[in-house]
Formats: sequence, structure tokens, C-alpha cells
Amino acid sequence: MAPRPSPRALAALAAAGALLAALVAAAPALAEPVTITILAINDFHGRIGLDEAPGGVDTTRFAGTIEELRAAYGPESTLLLSAGDNVGASLFASAIAADDPTIDVLRALGLDASAVGNHEFDQGVADLVDRVQPRGGFPYLGANVYRAGSFDPVLPEYAMLEVEGLRIGVVGAVTQETGALVNPAGVAGVEFGDPVDAVNRVAAQLTNGDAADGEADVVIAVYHEGAPLGVDQGGTLERETADSAVFSKIVDGTAPQVAAILTGHTHQAYAWEAPVPGEPGRTRPIVQTGRRAAADGRAGPGRRRLDRRAGRSDDDAEGRAGRGLSEGG
Repeated sequence: MAPRPSPRALAALAAAGALLAALVAAAPALAEPVTITILAINDFHGRIGLDEAPGGVDTTRFAGTIEELRAAYGPESTLLLSAGDNVGASLFASAIAADDPTIDVLRALGLDASAVGNHEFDQGVADLVDRVQPRGGFPYLGANVYRAGSFDPVLPEYAMLEVEGLRIGVVGAVTQETGALVNPAGVAGVEFGDPVDAVNRVAAQLTNGDAADGEADVVIAVYHEGAPLGVDQGGTLERETADSAVFSKIVDGTAPQVAAILTGHTHQAYAWEAPVPGEPGRTRPIVQTGRRAAADGRAGPGRRRLDRRAGRSDDDAEGRAGRGLSEGG
């Protein structure tokens, strides 16, 4: 079992908005299961600065928490992922410099990969491809972002990350509404397809047994899309899938090859255990950590927990996380 972070680190997480997900993965080539720790953020929106008021932004604490958790769980077995909207709708300190300060912080923290969010297109696709992505040094993933009239990807569809001898395929997708949320001129010649269809297409490729297609031991989906309501607003998995066709398709339509689902965009906080379609008795985590570094969600096999400034919601759940994952503590 991975060591428990210090109380200071867990307190800082309430402001950092990080998701901690421990996945115990068993690959055929490995003699014993391997624990993978995922630190995830979503909808950071350029929260760069220092504010001592309760609930205020503190970039140093945010960064320090990420580093402390990496040290606690082992940097060699830890990934840092984002579900998008790292930039855009930012605080002045970041916005005045075209969000370069936020990009630089995330690069310094070693963000491994990010789903692209709609706000990454605020200054147009050319700015994203030519400036934001190169400056960050991490891939922005958009499996459903196509050149108009085709399925040719504008962005990388997935990132293949190696952790403890395992190949982790991270597939990213953005809300299909992106074209209506940004300046049309900035995304001219680009189409946004169905995110679940795109994730499933890539997940099938990564698990088809052909090494030439980038075979993955574990596949994680990172959607910049999510549930309309979180746990603090009375949201439940059952209610949100009934009320939202978009979220229902993410939960019930994402291929069973996907081990875990990270979400964003709706600025909600939840950590639910969702049934895997077509595989009775098997579940996988689906999570979102709120917005703007405001919540701490922690998830692991056998437990899903979400902590917030204003309270706490615990949901213990048994079950495996997905393909190649076994139950663990």
C-alpha cells in the first residue's frame, strides 16, 4: 500500500483541487500487481497568484502539494493529468501575459498530459498548436478534434506513458459544443466530433493486440465534459445519467477497455463508481474535482472519496477499476 500523505498535504489538497487515484494494475509481463498513482486537475483556469483569504488562490501551496504527493507515492509510479481548461478565464496575473505563467507552472510541475478544453481554443487553434502546446511541453489530447470534413486529427489523440513497466494509454477528448463556445474564426476548418465515439475508436486501437497500433496495458479516458451536478448539489450517478444524455453516454457508452474516466468542464465535484457496460459486476471510477483548485477528490480500488472545503462525502465501493486492473487497498 502506498504511504499516506501528511495532514498538511491533505489540507493543501482542498485548495489544490487534485484528484488522487490509486490504480492497482496487473499486466501479463509483470510478476506482481503494480500500484499507479494519478494526480489530476481540471478547469484550473489560470489560478496563478497568492491570496491569504480563506479559499484564496495560492500557487505555491498548489505546486507544493503536487510535489509532496509525488514524493509520498513515488515519482516513478505517479502521473499528473489534466482534464482541460488549464488556461482561459484566468486571473489577471496569468491573463495579462497570455497565460504564459500558468503554462510555465504546469510545465515545471511536470504535467504529463492534458485533455484539451474549450478554453484552450480561446485564441484559436493556431495559438494552441504553435504556442501553448510547445511552451507547455506536454501533449494536449483531442481525439475528437478533426480537420473539417474528415477524421484527420488536429491534435494528438492519445499519449502513451510508461509507469513501472506498464504502458498507460491516456486518451483525451473535448466537449462537442466547443465550436459554439469560442470565436468561430479561431477554429475555422476544425470540427468537433462526438467525444465518446472518438475515445472508443482510440481505445479499440490501443487494445487490439497489434503492437504497431500503440498497444496499452491500461487505458484512461480524460474528457473535458462531465455531469451537470456534483455531490454538493445533490447529484448522484443515477440522477446525472438520467438527466444528461451527454454524461450518460460517457458513463454507459465509454468502451469497457477504458479502466478509469476523468472528467471536467462542468465545474462539479464527484467521485462515483460506475458499472462497466456489458460486464456485470465490474465497475470503474468516474471523477471530477470541481474547478479553479477548489476541491480534493481521492479515489482508489475499494474506495471513492471526495473532500471539499465545506464538507465531506464518502462512498465506499468494491470493484475493479477496469481492463488490466485488480482490486486493491
